[in-house]
Amino acid sequence: MVKVLTCGNKVWRNIQRFPVDPYHYTHIRQCGVYLSNSLIWFALRNNVRSHWKDLILTVDQFVIISLDLWMETYKQFQLPQSFDEVPPIAPIVCVLMECLCFFHYSNGYNFVIWQMREFGVEESWTKYM
Repeated sequence: MVKVLTCGNKVWRNIQRFPVDPYHYTHIRQCGVYLSNSLIWFALRNNVRSHWKDLILTVDQFVIISLDLWMETYKQFQLPQSFDEVPPIAPIVCVLMECLCFFHYSNGYNFVIWQMREFGVEESWTKYM
């Protein structure tokens, strides 16, 4: 269930439920980040509430979901096509230099940052190592 509080009249109301649940584990809850009037989270398709190391995952399950606060609609962003390895720890969504980013570890030790240079344009993902 998703509820929105309208500050003017201080009324909570229900809006459409998330099409994909943001990923979180019982004691590790990633907050959404704010960019371009949207709240954004990392999510897994077919998410079962389990610890990351216990999940059997494929990169096809990874998605970033956003809630446009003005339109109250959701969008799903695919991760870059060259993101082809399930990292040992769940990726984290963040905002850097006014761009949507996510970061993760690769091959156990390499720290990788992906930046979406143009918000909402999946072809604009750029990799930094």
